[in-house]
Order: sequence, then C-alpha cells, then structure tokens
Amino acid sequence: MNKHFKINIQGKVQGVWYRAAAQQQARLLGLTGFSQNLPDGSVYCEAEGPEHLLLDFVKWCRRGPELARVDEVQVTEGPMQGFTEFRIRVPPAVSADEHFYRLLTSVKKTTIEKMKYLLPFFLLLACSLSATAQCKLIALDTIDEFDTTRLIATKPFNLGVLTPSGNLAENLDGQQLVEEAKAIFSFGNENNIRSFFLTLAVVERKFYLIDADYNVYLKFVDGQIIKLLNVPADGEFDRKILMWKYVHTCVVPLEYFHMLRNGLVEKIRIEYNGFKETLVLDDKQAKALQDAVKCVEERLNSTPSVKP
Repeated sequence: MNKHFKINIQGKVQGVWYRAAAQQQARLLGLTGFSQNLPDGSVYCEAEGPEHLLLDFVKWCRRGPELARVDEVQVTEGPMQGFTEFRIRVPPAVSADEHFYRLLTSVKKTTIEKMKYLLPFFLLLACSLSATAQCKLIALDTIDEFDTTRLIATKPFNLGVLTPSGNLAENLDGQQLVEEAKAIFSFGNENNIRSFFLTLAVVERKFYLIDADYNVYLKFVDGQIIKLLNVPADGEFDRKILMWKYVHTCVVPLEYFHMLRNGLVEKIRIEYNGFKETLVLDDKQAKALQDAVKCVEERLNSTPSVKP
C-alpha cells in the first residue's frame, strides 16, 4: 500500500548536497516527491510510495550523504499528493527568478571572473603544470583564508577537432591549426554557495552575441540531453590566429554532476544569438571529461570542507 511521508532532517544538511543525494536515493527506490531547504537550516522532504520503500528512504535520511551530519529526523504521514517524480524544489521564500539571479550573481563573482583570467594561464602552461592532488588532472586548489573562497580546477583538455585558423597563407602552405575548444572542470565556493562548473574556451571565425542563459547543451552517448546555465565572457579577438575566442562558464547542478561522472558526453551544443556551434567529442575526449569530473570530486572529498 502506498503512503505519503513528510520528513524533516536537521543538522549539518545544507550546503553538503543533501537534497540532490536524497533525490538520487528516492529515484533509486522508485519513490516520488521532492526535497528542499528550509530557512531554519533543515532539509524537508515529502515522499510517496510503498511503505517498506519509504522506511528504507527514512533510514537513508538518518545517515545522509558523506559530508552531512544528521542530528534528528522527524517523520509524519500525510495525504497522498499524486507526485509523478522526485524533484528538488527551490526554497519557498525565494522565487525562481530571484533564485536564478542570485545564482547568476554568485557565479559572476566567483568562478566566472577567476576562470576568465586563469584559463589563458592554464592554456599557456598546460604542459608544465604539476598536480598536487591524488589525481594528476588537478591543476589548482586554492582557499582564501579571509573570505573562505575556494576554487578547485583541472588542467585544460581538448574538445572537438583541429580547425584551420584565420591566419592562412594565400597558397594554404603552412596553415596554422588550432584546437576547436578546450575545457576545464571546476568547483567553486563563495558566500556559502557551492557549485561545480564546466568552462569552455571556444574559437569562432565570426563575432557572435550570446546572453547569460541556458544555452549550452550536453548530449550523452545514451541519448540524454541536458542544458546548462551559461555565463559567458565577452568575445575577444586573437590577432595571432585571426579568430574570436569565447569563454563559456556553465553551472553544473549536482544531478548533472552525477550524470557527467557516470556517463560519457558525445556532443556539446552552444547556442549563440543566431548561430549554433556543435562540438563533437571523440572517445578519448569524452573519457577526459569524465575523468576531470571524477578528479574534482576526489580532491573535494579528500580535503576538509570550507568553513561556512
């Protein structure tokens, strides 16, 4: 017999990806409902399904994800709501538009500005960067002790194909080939807002306008397609290759982080205003992206969390 459980989890349960982990666990059990943060620092879930599976979910809630500390779990029964899936809800006190604006503002203050200036540095020194983490792909792990800002980033890796630059001789002899795109996977934390990011450095032959929006799409080998919030930097013209360079920094929610960790991406679509760019990843590049995601997770889990 199906039942409806209302679950309140107290302790260190916000800022540790509790909601997304609860969503993943509920979906594994075949439950429907939602999880959300509450203003008092707790996490609130409603779940529906067979009673024995709900009890398994409550048992998991008392433990939570690895970084959580659960102090108390309160469970009550309620009327069935007929949920069709298990989702993560935006806190009720914040509208969807305000939530989008806060996230956008936070991203601009943290990873966008840092990656904008660090990416060229990484590209120049990619061969000489030394890893300090267990995973050799990690290039940077910094913590600002004054404001607890943290940034973990991988070395850049190639995406797409080699493409002729705009700097060609008339007879095409000695043409210069450049990488179509490079990527960095990172984790950023500031003002108690934590997220993963996928930063793409892409070359284009023409100048295109692009807004901050959900305009970057990832297609997995199993056919699933997800779209990411992209906060692009202004395009810059590179006189050495006579092409425009764009940096797109995309927010990766935890649900999509798990998809990137467990699956392979075969194509990336960037939608400029009036133009669409598609990067096709070969097997090696798809594996490099997956490995980058795993390396950031490994470094994050192997070091103490930043103070809230």
